[in-house]
Amino acid sequence: MRIDALVFYRLEDQGNLQVQVSAETTIASDDAVRDALASEAGDESIVLTITESLRAQPESSAFGGMTFQNQSGTKTCTSGFNIVDAYGTYGLTTAAHCGSDVERAIADNHDHTLPYVNHHYGGWGDVQWGTGGVNFSELFRSNWNEYRTVKTVEAKPHFQQGEFVCLFGVQGGKDCSARIWAVDATCNPTGVAGLGLLDRDIGVLGDSGGPLFWGNNAMGIHYGDCGTSYSLFTLADYFDEAINADVIAEDRLNRGQVLWPGDTVKAINPNSHLLAMQTDGNLVLYYWGTVKWCACWEGAPTIPGSRAVMQTDGNFVIYNPWNQAIWASNTQVSRAQIKLQTDGNLVMYDGWGTAVWVR
Repeated sequence: MRIDALVFYRLEDQGNLQVQVSAETTIASDDAVRDALASEAGDESIVLTITESLRAQPESSAFGGMTFQNQSGTKTCTSGFNIVDAYGTYGLTTAAHCGSDVERAIADNHDHTLPYVNHHYGGWGDVQWGTGGVNFSELFRSNWNEYRTVKTVEAKPHFQQGEFVCLFGVQGGKDCSARIWAVDATCNPTGVAGLGLLDRDIGVLGDSGGPLFWGNNAMGIHYGDCGTSYSLFTLADYFDEAINADVIAEDRLNRGQVLWPGDTVKAINPNSHLLAMQTDGNLVLYYWGTVKWCACWEGAPTIPGSRAVMQTDGNFVIYNPWNQAIWASNTQVSRAQIKLQTDGNLVMYDGWGTAVWVR
């Protein structure tokens, strides 16, 4: 057995070590998971307990890799990634060519109606999204019964020719055989441009809109083969331009998003860099467990229940429970986004990639 990801650990007073992991789906039972972890630990004195609350898939949620179809079931696509738009509305994407009547998201015990909001079919690719009263998080399905969280979004300048990508579609399953060939390709018969191009054709009918990823990096959503022997995809990095929305990822706070008490922003290496909206009302940036920066209330009473908001006007603001602003970055930029970088810097970027605020 291979442990896919170590997500959380805490050493309790009694000496118990709680570990949250995501296991490969070939493990059929809790006993098998427990035995494999015990073998990895190499210490028979360690007692391992499987806790239901550590399951990766939340209740009543929408996520990438779901079956996305019309209400009659005659048209099927795959959902891509969860997003948040410039007004703070959360939703789930698929391919625009699937049609605005594709609004039923189904997977396992989840069955949600997510009515169409808007789409783009042109110079920034092929994407649409819907929304509804369910939980939208960084979660996406990367294989049958295998779930991952989006830790970051692959920026267009970082794509490299020859790097591998994976696709998950509800008809073809998981395929990690293709490599990036180019970006900013055009499907001439349809005129859709700004697409990524792979070195081979992957996916089948019904996989349109499905997530393309590598590890926990969101790369895009499946478009199709455009009548050729090569698959194309819409870059997740282009969602902002295409539908005025951004993929939800652990390493960033998009405009409209809120850090509630206990919420965090994690760099790709979460053990070293962490931004925490603490329950005492302090917003703290940690580097290897040491406070690097803090919007704190030293010498004054803490304000439990406060939240941090990345506002649509580009101002990063902490509000107390009475909706009074108690701290602000005092920035005002278009299409702002805060990222916690791997170098430990907390940076606000405008829509053109210019850093406007750094901590």
